[in-house]
Amino acid sequence: MKKYGLALLGFCGVLLVFTCTTSNEPDCNCPEGITTITFTEVDVEVFDDLENTNSTLNAYEDSISKATFLLNIDLQFTEFYEEQAIQRAAMGFDFSTALACSCFAPVTVQNRVEALQILQRAPGDTAFVSASEYFGVVRLLGEETGVYAIAEALADTRQAEDLQGFFATYNLKIIDEDAIPNEAVFQIKITLSDGTLLEAETETILFDRF
Repeated sequence: MKKYGLALLGFCGVLLVFTCTTSNEPDCNCPEGITTITFTEVDVEVFDDLENTNSTLNAYEDSISKATFLLNIDLQFTEFYEEQAIQRAAMGFDFSTALACSCFAPVTVQNRVEALQILQRAPGDTAFVSASEYFGVVRLLGEETGVYAIAEALADTRQAEDLQGFFATYNLKIIDEDAIPNEAVFQIKITLSDGTLLEAETETILFDRF
């Protein structure tokens, strides 16, 4: 079985870049510019989180437990770099008279994520039905673990963007197993601030019946 090692913070796609140098007379020598991110499409993949750690994941194969099901939503994007003056700051430390110089490489998002919906379709259904309330998002920020509501995850997304970073990946877990059929296709819909609707579907997922 194929395994994927994923470091959660890096996996979530926060791009907040800092570099530091130290000297008695700090020379920032920072690059000047800002990167604009534009989301273009969305990919979705199912993983089996056997250890429930969100760090070592197995690719979905024949069937999966609802307890270890992890839905990975990965936003694809383009980057446009434009030179302009960016923030510089010299910061004092407690050792000798050395100073550290920090370069902040800002990122702005052209078309922010406004809404994220999960839908499901069971065998025999003619259309997808909403399932967003049956899923929680693995926490994006802070030291707490576990999952929280999609609305809270989008609030953390706004916070990251206000700090000139962004999220490109969301990991979702089932929080109401009884509401999920034992066989289903899941559809992801992401609405962006420019009106674009990004969509993706999983293959038919078979859940263990025990």
